[in-house]
Amino acid sequence: PMARFRSEAPRADSRAAACTAARAATCGAAVAAAVAAAFAFAAPLAAQPVSPSPSPSGAALDGPRRTIATNPLAIPFGVVSGEFERAVGTHGLAVGVGGLTTFGRDPEVINDGGSDAFRSLQLKLKYYPAERGLRGFAVGLTAGVAYERELRWASSQFDQFGREVFLERVTWSRTAPTVGATVDYNLFLGRRDRFLVGLGIGARRALTSDGNGPLGEPLFDPRLQFGFAF
Repeated sequence: PMARFRSEAPRADSRAAACTAARAATCGAAVAAAVAAAFAFAAPLAAQPVSPSPSPSGAALDGPRRTIATNPLAIPFGVVSGEFERAVGTHGLAVGVGGLTTFGRDPEVINDGGSDAFRSLQLKLKYYPAERGLRGFAVGLTAGVAYERELRWASSQFDQFGREVFLERVTWSRTAPTVGATVDYNLFLGRRDRFLVGLGIGARRALTSDGNGPLGEPLFDPRLQFGFAF
């Protein structure tokens, strides 16, 4: 029995060694095949030219370069506004012009010192940090001229129907240059990014001799514009 056990042990060891060698050969063949496949896949990719990453100047040309817009929602309230803007170069700069006027206002119903006529024209110099034309966030400076007329004082009485009738009214007006700043954001919609929704807020001050009367207070310019890029 001892002789039989000793004679079978070497056979078992040889079978285990053979299995281990077979597994090693199989694993080696699989690894070699995987490496060969990887080199075969990578060779065509290495042969393809690598496209350079887009530069800021190239990205700027992809954005809208000119816009024209207005705010139709303000028309029922007696205000007409419009703006035109154009990108300058490829470094995020843009210039524009904007105007606003009131119309159809009845000055006799404004007897509390409020404005019964207002007109303005502004030139704008803006910077878009994304440098993609007129797209996205922008900050800028404004310079222009404004006109405002106010009711200074008036005397009135009520008629038999309870309506106020002015017997005398005195207005005063002023035209002055203005300077200010603006913060805007342009969003372009549609399949070709041609429809503009412009948002923003601006503030300016008239360069008047005193702070009384028309244009005596800072002017705030909320911006809501709808238009087109071309």
